[in-house]
Amino acid sequence: MYNGILGAEHRSSSAPGWPIVSLSPNWTTVYQGEPLTLTCHTESTVQKNLNYSWYKDNLKMNREGRSFTIVKVNPSDSGEYQCLSDTSEKSDPVTLTVTNGE
Repeated sequence: MYNGILGAEHRSSSAPGWPIVSLSPNWTTVYQGEPLTLTCHTESTVQKNLNYSWYKDNLKMNREGRSFTIVKVNPSDSGEYQCLSDTSEKSDPVTLTVTNGE
């Protein structure tokens, strides 16, 4: 079994078909005020119009869709993010740290 961080994507070969959260820009530490897009990647070939749910620190967020953008990140956006689709379990968490540059 391989577990590792590839850029900001956490992959686990023991969980085929589980979604993967990616960050753009592809860093887990970003500066306050920068934009950030989170995207949920799934391997589902069964359905094209999946519903997605997002979680931050294990709490369901009021976000839906395959991706969403935080226009200006703040330190309060720091935490562990996960996604879930109609056909999958929750993804492994991706930890985001927002710093003010000091």
